Amino acid sequence: MNKFLLYTTILLLAISCKKDDKDPRLQSKSQWTIDGVAYKGFAQIFPIGGVVEAADTINGLNQLSGNFISIRFLYGYWPTKGGTYRVMDYPGDTSQCSITIGNLARSPTGNFTSVESMSMVNVTISAAGKFIASFSDVVVSDYDMTKTKIVSARLEEQ
Repeated sequence: MNKFLLYTTILLLAISCKKDDKDPRLQSKSQWTIDGVAYKGFAQIFPIGGVVEAADTINGLNQLSGNFISIRFLYGYWPTKGGTYRVMDYPGDTSQCSITIGNLARSPTGNFTSVESMSMVNVTISAAGKFIASFSDVVVSDYDMTKTKIVSARLEEQ
C-alpha cells in the first residue's frame, strides 16, 4: 500500500509540473523571413558585444541553436533608446549595424551578411525596457558575394 501511495504521489507531481505550451514566457516573440520562408524564434541580447541574436531553437543548455538571425552594432555600443541604424557590411560607427543569417550548426562560411545599402533598422525600447528591432527587405550575401537573399525581421528581446 505504501508503494502505491508513493507512486501515485510521484505521478501526480510529474503531471502537475508539466509546462503549458500556451504560457506566454514560452512563446517566441521574434519572427523573420528569408526569401519568403518564415521563421519564429527567441531573441537574446549581448549588449557588451553589441549584438542581438534570435534562433528558432533553444537547446537544453538554454543556448540558441538552429537557424539564426543577428543584428550587430559597433562593438561595445548598445542602443539604449529608440532610433534608426543604417545597414552596412560592417558597422563603422554608432549609427550603423550589420545583419547576418545562417544556421548555428553549420560552418560560418555558409552565413549570409548584409552589404552596404540604404536599408534601415528601426530600434525601439519597450515600456518594460525590452529591446525591439525591425527591418524590411534587406539584401544579404554569401561570403563569395555570388548568392543573395532578401530578409525582413522583427526581433524582440524575450
